[in-house]
Amino acid sequence: MSSRGNNKSKSTANGSGSIQDKVAKGLAKPTKGFTKKSNLLDDVIGPMFFMTCFPIFALWFYRVCDEYDGSITLAAKAYWDNPNLWNKTYVMPNEQSLKILGSFVLLQLTLLVFLPGRKWLAVVTPAGLRPAYKLNGPLSYIITLAVLYFGGHHFNLFSLAAVYDNFKEILTFLNFFSFLGCFFFYYKGLHFPSSADAGTTGHAIRDFFWGTELHPSFMGYYAKQLVNCRLSMTGWICILWCCAAKQYQLYGYVSNSMVVSVALQTLYIMKFFIWEHGYFNSIDIMHDRFGFYIYWGVSVWVPSFYTLVGLYLVKHPYQLSTEYAVFCFVAGITCLYLNYATDEQRLRFRETSGNTDIWGAKPKYIRAKYTTSDGVERESLLLTNGYWGLSRHFNYVPEIGVSLFWSLPALFNHAVPYFYVIFLTCLLTHRLHRDEERCSQKYGTYYQEYKKKVPYFLIPYVY
Repeated sequence: MSSRGNNKSKSTANGSGSIQDKVAKGLAKPTKGFTKKSNLLDDVIGPMFFMTCFPIFALWFYRVCDEYDGSITLAAKAYWDNPNLWNKTYVMPNEQSLKILGSFVLLQLTLLVFLPGRKWLAVVTPAGLRPAYKLNGPLSYIITLAVLYFGGHHFNLFSLAAVYDNFKEILTFLNFFSFLGCFFFYYKGLHFPSSADAGTTGHAIRDFFWGTELHPSFMGYYAKQLVNCRLSMTGWICILWCCAAKQYQLYGYVSNSMVVSVALQTLYIMKFFIWEHGYFNSIDIMHDRFGFYIYWGVSVWVPSFYTLVGLYLVKHPYQLSTEYAVFCFVAGITCLYLNYATDEQRLRFRETSGNTDIWGAKPKYIRAKYTTSDGVERESLLLTNGYWGLSRHFNYVPEIGVSLFWSLPALFNHAVPYFYVIFLTCLLTHRLHRDEERCSQKYGTYYQEYKKKVPYFLIPYVY
């Protein structure tokens, strides 16, 4: 869909300054939260379960791969027989782990700030803000991988395998630091927000979990871009390259299962940065506030859980048949292309306001009007042909597919390598229902008309 404002919105749609100035001067008040009424499950039980259990899971899965041969059964039995093992889940960060993290954060911050990149204006927020992002993701990503290869492998300036060796310490620090960061952004959103897209739902636990501010920024740079994109997504692939280095250190070679899996994920993250401006139109950026769900999720859950296939393969150097390896790679590339083509089609449609071709024909769409909280009436174009005519969320089908094909090289001896695929399917299904509810509320009868033209929810002709 393509979102654009009418003439009345020009004063607030050309950058963040006008809204931020009004907030600073007390002329514009932060918006209320998204919750309409109190709900014990959403406000307390769900967030508390997530915030108490998942930080432990994040460290536990690495131990399963490193100490229990990737077997959930062996690990569960060991912890059941000796409950004191839970006390060793967290370990004190050592000097090397802090150097690794500090160097990585400094590198990504430097690349974001100093590399050249064009300015890109995102979709207008509910309060009328239009965030401006600096696009230099692909160059930043390539430089990071070059630093890893030449610094860690070619010139041996540092040890890539040390990341795997100190992973428990790294995750412990990320867990602790992320909680501190969540408290900071919770307080910031309530007391000195960057824009009017901030405020409270009236429920402290829910506010901490879901966040109090949509787009926190510092000196013109948005926290979501730095943390979600540069630190989290780049960190994901750096960890996998370090897993490959650790396997080489242990066995003297890198198995073709590791090569296929890491290669597909390396290309997947490269696709992400090529499409980074499209990610700024996703639900994570446009609608989810920067609370525990997002901040902790990208800071801890992504590096610990999304990397499970690589962590598992370190000590399972499977040598696949050529036919099976080629099948996994080609099928993964095909899904990756479909995922990119689907997102690119919608993004091109948005950027041209419908003045483009969709599969060689004119685009079909619905003009949907809505009003933002600043009182300005705006319009979105809801695309109904091309990939987006197959189903309302077709882009998620190949995304789940590519994650499956980078997991298949781990074979079928244990379930751990497939946890990410299962998690991603559940996450995207939940996100789809949230997105459907949000769009129905936002567009009203226009969205009902859209659903009639594109009746399938996810899988064309099936669901």
